[in-house]
Amino acid sequence: MNSYSGSASEEFIGIDYQKKKILELIKQNRVIGLWGMGGIGKTTLAEVVYMEVRNTFESCCFLQDVREKIEKKGKESVRNEFLSILLKEKEIRIDTPFIRERLNNIRVIVVLDDVNDPEQVDRMGVKDFGDGSKIILTSRDRQVLKNGGATQIHKVEELNPKYSLQLFSITAFKQLNPSVDFLYLSYEFVWLAHGSPLALKILGAKLYSKSIEEWKSEVEKVNRFDEPKISHILKSSFDGLGKLQKDIFLDLVCFFKGESKEKVEKILSRVYRGAVSGLSSLLDKCLFDINSDGQISMHDMLEEMGKDIVDQESKYPEERKRLWNPKDVYQVLNNNKGTDRIEGIKFDMSRSDNLKLRPTCFESMPNLRYIKFDVPEFLRSWFEKSLTNGDIDIC
Repeated sequence: MNSYSGSASEEFIGIDYQKKKILELIKQNRVIGLWGMGGIGKTTLAEVVYMEVRNTFESCCFLQDVREKIEKKGKESVRNEFLSILLKEKEIRIDTPFIRERLNNIRVIVVLDDVNDPEQVDRMGVKDFGDGSKIILTSRDRQVLKNGGATQIHKVEELNPKYSLQLFSITAFKQLNPSVDFLYLSYEFVWLAHGSPLALKILGAKLYSKSIEEWKSEVEKVNRFDEPKISHILKSSFDGLGKLQKDIFLDLVCFFKGESKEKVEKILSRVYRGAVSGLSSLLDKCLFDINSDGQISMHDMLEEMGKDIVDQESKYPEERKRLWNPKDVYQVLNNNKGTDRIEGIKFDMSRSDNLKLRPTCFESMPNLRYIKFDVPEFLRSWFEKSLTNGDIDIC
């Protein structure tokens, strides 16, 4: 039985054979696309290829979560940040003098990850990159890749049974192969995951150190679904959490993705007893991650599942505990419809030009714990003066 040492390369189990295909496609094409369903490993595959070849280019940039970044910051802000990285200069804009000429004179490799609109590709200025430049796009939508200029599209393949078993074993047993007593059940879970790396990691992490009876019970739960899907596996993992873990997970989803781990621990510890332990448990279950900058990160399928759980609390936003959707926040605040159900609010005020806040708008929310408002500096002092209750954290 092979032991597992936990080296970083294990994260990319079973990816080498696809990596070789992509490297060949890159040689012959300027723009290639990686296409597949959520959780199949598009971002990981793109990262492996990017890391292998980036040193052979004059400049490089891996822009992850393009769709989400544009939703949060706007197209111009993301594009300017992207160009600044490529040209290694602060405050670069597309209308900066001679910007197109400068881009045309460098050979770059870029990854635009999770695009859902071909316009997102065009606005990044990829047509201006110099000869020999390479662009890798990832998307769940094949047509987006075609319209975005990809001349070759690779469908990211599911992990085969051998590699699926290895990835599952690493999270379930911390070794490359299952324990003998759990071999048959391990194959059951591998089949249920259908080669999805995300599902395999979630299942394995959930079952780590559990008894064989608990494994059998989990197989029965997942098999109750008419057609086992990744979304069902993720939801089953959430359902198995305790109340504290569920609350912390939903708070991460709605309020804290992209925030530093230290900051999140500090805030959550003011609200929950055992918050640090709860965060650690969720990390062990692969329900979120910490990126290289020490920030909370999460697969978009987990984020979508969490937000859907929050939204299903009520069809009326004022009757939900967490408000994250700008339209819902606007409706509640603009119409002064706050209730004692609301515990947290996240809102980018740049997304609304005509929000009218009454001085008393928070008085009807006595259980409000978090406010994460992206506000202009001149308004921030007003918020801080208005929210004097020590139980509320302004992020």
